[in-house]
Amino acid sequence: MTALLQVRDLVVRFNQGGVLTRLVKGRSEAIDAVAGVSFSIAPGETFALVGESGSGKTTLARAIIGLVPVLSGDVQFEGRPIGGLRGAARKPLLREIAMIFQDPVGSLSPRFTVRGLLAEPFRIHGLAERDLDAEVDRLLGLVGLPRAM
Repeated sequence: MTALLQVRDLVVRFNQGGVLTRLVKGRSEAIDAVAGVSFSIAPGETFALVGESGSGKTTLARAIIGLVPVLSGDVQFEGRPIGGLRGAARKPLLREIAMIFQDPVGSLSPRFTVRGLLAEPFRIHGLAERDLDAEVDRLLGLVGLPRAM
């Protein structure tokens, strides 16, 4: 069975210090925010990435979806390499992969109903022609919540 998401030896490096650091030290300092991370997630599997603040969890997620550059390593989604996707080629991928923020209470807007929050990605990705009520019902059913939510 093909992994849903396969990450192999991923490295993300950030240069620390600005122009002044380069002038004084003659070089910039580099820090590996993600150092050789590998994992595989099978379809239907629940995966948790746990670590203390500053350990690189968010940077890893941002690297997977292409928001920060990767120094080395490989990322595949459904068996297809996605590391080099940019612009229009990346848009279909972003319909399948989304970031869930660490503070779920802070990421929920009291201006939206649960239905509105669940339907919003369909609007963002130009899929509003779908039956949004049916899609919201389907999503609620996937996590065992009643329609009354």
